[in-house]
Amino acid sequence: GPEALQVSVPDEVFHSGDAAHVVHMAEAAGILPKVAQDALLALAYDYIIRRGADGSRSAEPVVHFHLAGGGALNAFHWRMEDTKQGLEESFGIVMSFAYRGAKDEE
Repeated sequence: GPEALQVSVPDEVFHSGDAAHVVHMAEAAGILPKVAQDALLALAYDYIIRRGADGSRSAEPVVHFHLAGGGALNAFHWRMEDTKQGLEESFGIVMSFAYRGAKDEE
């Protein structure tokens, strides 16, 4: 089966951003199995389709903003946000939205 690497570090090392370097090295070495990526992307999708208490809005304000403005979910982007905050908040997963009539980016 797939092998894994677990690294335990003190909080100050994790919060300094050094742990992000370990993550990058692990991915470059192929330690993070594809199944982990697929599972995290599935969780991201489940998270953004949650409905708010009223049942008609997205529970996630950023998603609601884009959908209410005419956007449609275009794609999830794996490890697009590799800042410390991006990794802590979303494992670096970013979503993009497409708008009808918007010009394609070149």
